[in-house]
Amino acid sequence: MRMREFFRSNKVIVAYLFLGICTTFINIGIYYVCTHFLNFSMTTGTGIAWAIAVLFSYFSNKRYVFHSQTKEKGTVLLQIFSFFVMRLGTGIFDWLFMFVFVELLCFHDMICKTLSNLIVIVLNFAASKFVIFKG
Repeated sequence: MRMREFFRSNKVIVAYLFLGICTTFINIGIYYVCTHFLNFSMTTGTGIAWAIAVLFSYFSNKRYVFHSQTKEKGTVLLQIFSFFVMRLGTGIFDWLFMFVFVELLCFHDMICKTLSNLIVIVLNFAASKFVIFKG
């Protein structure tokens, strides 16, 4: 009974965490395929993984987390623009994190990618909740 109450009272956070985990797996999975199978550089793999993860994240967050019903064209465009700008900021953070810890300090790339994505999830939630889908 307590779990049901927890999920009911924290629907937004639970949905965001679930989809954030899905987004993280997409990001890490695409990165892994790009860098370990396709032999792309860390930078290219991170960029491709980020772009695909952001597309998934926008549509899933809009619909399943924040239940945005916005239909006015201008508002939707502003929402999409804001979402991508915020994600670009955390994408740059992800890239810099990977550059510093993998390229410069030679830490294990998959451990760093996972840690970076955990930080990015928290930053993205705050941006989505308080800026992009605040209404």
